[in-house]
Amino acid sequence: MAPAGLVPLDIDRLGLVLDLPPRDPMQWLDLSPNRRRQETFDGLIHWLLATTSLRTNLLIVEDLHWADDSTIDLLEALFVRLRSARLLLVCSARPEFGFG
Repeated sequence: MAPAGLVPLDIDRLGLVLDLPPRDPMQWLDLSPNRRRQETFDGLIHWLLATTSLRTNLLIVEDLHWADDSTIDLLEALFVRLRSARLLLVCSARPEFGFG
């Protein structure tokens, strides 16, 4: 059973993060790396939206100075798409680290 607020597509998207087989592998075979990355981001964001609709959440991201480009891109997408969500995002980094 899917967690509250998630549809099967979101479950498949989250499975991309864990390299789990999707329900319909043919749907995901021909995706470009950029499209696969976007689908993964969408799955993570939809999951966070679903959890924040039930209760307030805290997401802590430490050591952003070590983060790769994909992680920074995901956080930037979170900032844009989760503005009205009940989510407190706490990030830490070395003083010389700069966003964007």
